[in-house]
Amino acid sequence: MRYPDDKIMAEMMNRHYVMCRLRDLKSTFEQTIPVDLDDQESLYRLVRSERPALVLELGGGFSTFTIASALQTNGRGMVVSVDDSHVWQRNTQSYFKAYPDLARRVHFVQSMLVPWSSKYEWGDHIEY
Repeated sequence: MRYPDDKIMAEMMNRHYVMCRLRDLKSTFEQTIPVDLDDQESLYRLVRSERPALVLELGGGFSTFTIASALQTNGRGMVVSVDDSHVWQRNTQSYFKAYPDLARRVHFVQSMLVPWSSKYEWGDHIEY
């Protein structure tokens, strides 16, 4: 029987830790926000590997927790979460009350959508 080397074992333990943390956070949100843990794990790993100082998120929710959690683990960084729905944003903010360490990593901004018109429709091919 072959045993995994240290690098593989460390990766397996890290994945287990990430999934446990995301499951814990998901239980907070289950009633209001749909969550795909595979997508959240990919997002978490991206933020962990890129180590950004600032993340701009358009539309908050569970992903706000995922990003803040990764930034907290990195020991640096801030997420600016912009949303046009005051109700949705307030709902997301309320969940952070139980996680003050993560709340310090998030700045919420409400921004109204501005109507935009164009001769183009979604999916149109535009020649440059």
